[in-house]
Amino acid sequence: MRHGSRASKVVALTFDDGFNVPACISIVDTLLAAGVTATFFPNGQYVRENPSFWHWVAANGFPVGNHTTTHNDPRTLAAAALGLSLDSDRRIVDEALGVPSINAYRPPYGDYNLAVQQVAALAGYPVLVGWDVDSRDQNGVASVAAEVANATTGINGSIVLMHCGSRLTPMALPAIIARYRSRGFSFVTIPELLGLPAPPASWTPPPNPDTWAVNEIAPTDQQPSWNASPAVDPAGHLHIAYETPTGIDYGDDTSGSWRSATIAPTTGVTFVSRPSIALDPSGGVELVYLSMTTSGSDVMYQHRTSAGVWSSPVTVAKLAAPASTATIAIDGAGQPVIAYAILAGAHQGIALARLTAIGWSDAHVPTTNGSFLNPSIAIDRLGSIHLLERRNGYPELDETTNASGSWATTRPRAIAGSAVPFAAFDPLGRLVVAAQQTYGSAVTLGVRSPAGSMAWSTVTTVGDLTGLALAPDGSPIVAFSRVAASGGPSRVWLAGDRAFTGPNLVAPTPDSPP
Repeated sequence: MRHGSRASKVVALTFDDGFNVPACISIVDTLLAAGVTATFFPNGQYVRENPSFWHWVAANGFPVGNHTTTHNDPRTLAAAALGLSLDSDRRIVDEALGVPSINAYRPPYGDYNLAVQQVAALAGYPVLVGWDVDSRDQNGVASVAAEVANATTGINGSIVLMHCGSRLTPMALPAIIARYRSRGFSFVTIPELLGLPAPPASWTPPPNPDTWAVNEIAPTDQQPSWNASPAVDPAGHLHIAYETPTGIDYGDDTSGSWRSATIAPTTGVTFVSRPSIALDPSGGVELVYLSMTTSGSDVMYQHRTSAGVWSSPVTVAKLAAPASTATIAIDGAGQPVIAYAILAGAHQGIALARLTAIGWSDAHVPTTNGSFLNPSIAIDRLGSIHLLERRNGYPELDETTNASGSWATTRPRAIAGSAVPFAAFDPLGRLVVAAQQTYGSAVTLGVRSPAGSMAWSTVTTVGDLTGLALAPDGSPIVAFSRVAASGGPSRVWLAGDRAFTGPNLVAPTPDSPP
C-alpha cells in the first residue's frame, strides 16, 4: 500500500529506522507540540539498544510497525531468515512498547517481491506499507529547504517517508507540518489511513524456554525493565543496574534484603540507557551509561562508595555518533576503564577511557574494519584488555586484545549477526562470553580456557541478552530481559543465579547451570 484513499484530505507521516535517538527525541517533541500523529517503523536492533525511548514513543500514542530487526533488503534473504527477522522484530518491539505493535510491515528500501509478501503474510503482516512521497532525507538531500520541498508534495491519502535519525529531518519537520496544514491537510496514522484493525495481542513467549535455572528480579515491582548489568561482590551479594521507563535503577542485597532506587532519571527530553557496572576493590560500584538529549549522546559515569553514597554524574565523552554502548571494567590497579564505540568521524572504532587526576582521558583502539560496534571490555589476570564486539556487516563476533603486546583482532565465533556481547574472566583465567544472534531469541554462553577453544551452550531459548557477571566461585550469571506473557511488561531475569533468593526474588528451580 503506497497510499490510502484519495477521497480524504489527509496525509500519514512515517519515520523509519531509529538509529539516532537524539534526532528521534526532537521529532517526537515536535509532533507532540504540534498535536500531530505519525507512525514509526524502527529496526529491532535499535529498539533493543534503547527500549525506554520506544516505550515513551508508544506511551504518547504513536503506533509502531515492523521494519525487521536489521535493514537487509528482504529480497536477498531466504524465507526462513526473513521470517526470523520479522518475528525477532515483533518480539523486541513488543517487549519495549508495553502495547502490541501494529500488523503492518515496511520492507527496508521499499523492496519486495511475491516471496516477501508471502513470508510476511505467514508472519502476521498482511499489509506491506510503502510510500508515494519520499523526503529523501537518507538519499543526499542537500538542505532543510530541499527536504521540506520533497516531503510536501503529497496529495489526498499520501504516505510520507522520513527517517527517525536523519540529520536534517528534525529541523525540517516543523515546516513540513506547517505547509501541509496551510494546504488544509490533517494528519493520520497508518492504521487510520489504511483501516487496519487493532492487533489483538502482543508477541507471545513459548512455554519453558529456559535451559538454566532462572530468577526474575524484584517481581513485586512490575514496571517494565530492560538492559540489566549485574555484578557480584566477594561476599556473594548481587549488585545490578537496570533500565526502566523512569530511569536507571540500582539495587543490591548487601543488607540481607533487596533494595533499589533510581540513580539516573529519564525525562521526556533526556533518556538514559545501557547501564554497565563493575565493583572496585574498595567495595564501591562503578557505573557508566548513555544519556541522550536532542543535542546528542553522552557517556556518563557515577561512583558509589562502600557507604552507599553516589557521586554526581560526570561526562566521560560526548559522542558525535547517533548511537553507541559503553561498558566498564576494573584494571589491576583497581581503577575503572570504559570502552565505548565511536561510530562517526575520523576516528571510528573503539575508545578506552581512563580516570586521571584531571578528568577522563581516552585512547583510540585500532580494530579490523567494522569491528567496533557494541564493545564489551574484560581484563585478564596479566592486565591485558580484551574487547568483544560486533563486526558491522559481517557474520561474526570479534575479539580485539593487546595480550600479545600490540592490538590484534580475531574471530572467536561465526554468528549470523550478533547482538551486544558481554565478557569476563573467571578465577581460572578462562574467558567467559555471553552472546546472541541479532535475529535469534536464544542467549548463549561460551567458555574458553587460556590455551583452548570456545565451547558454547544455550542459557535460554527466549530473551534479550543484557549483561554477564561471575560469582566468587566463577559461576556465570547471565542477565536478560523478556516478557513472561503476551501483553505483560518486559522484565529483567537472571540465569544460573542460584544464590540470590531474597524476599523480592523468585526462588530458582533446582536445576544447575552447565
